[in-house]
Amino acid sequence: LAVDGLVRSKTRRDEWELGGTLTTTDLEEAAAVESLLAASLQGRDLPIAWSHPDSSNVHGFVVSGIRKAAQSQALRLRWDGKPILARRGGSREVEVAGAGVFKVTEMRAVQGEGRHVAVYFSDELSPEQNLRGLVTLEPGPFTTRIEGNVLKVFPQKHRVGAATLNVEAAVRNASVGGR
Repeated sequence: LAVDGLVRSKTRRDEWELGGTLTTTDLEEAAAVESLLAASLQGRDLPIAWSHPDSSNVHGFVVSGIRKAAQSQALRLRWDGKPILARRGGSREVEVAGAGVFKVTEMRAVQGEGRHVAVYFSDELSPEQNLRGLVTLEPGPFTTRIEGNVLKVFPQKHRVGAATLNVEAAVRNASVGGR
């Protein structure tokens, strides 16, 4: 089970979504895969939408209906392999930051076409701010793009090995704004 960071829903501005993938060893029926995973927040079950590419054992999912509360909460993902005769199951918690909290919640390298580093924040970023000096990548150079609450950092050259990405605390959310 692999999860992305939380992103604001494109259809419901007061809700957030969590995407991810579930990989099976063998090709499995869509209905069986969908019965493997459950999501809940504060004891309330959340809906999960699925995508099942043909001839693939990698199944995409999006958990929706995530609403922020005043305090941080734990979104719980639970999976059980029994429907596909797998022995493994487990659970994972993802923090849903409280309303008014602005921080980095997830960072991950994205491979393939358009490789980049995705930095997820707990709130939408101010698209007007100048990120020069607030974001650094060693070794550089790089470009950045803001997409809602995700900052994408694109190295201009293909790199192998370790890199250091710094995001300063002066990066602002959309409610504060900034240049």
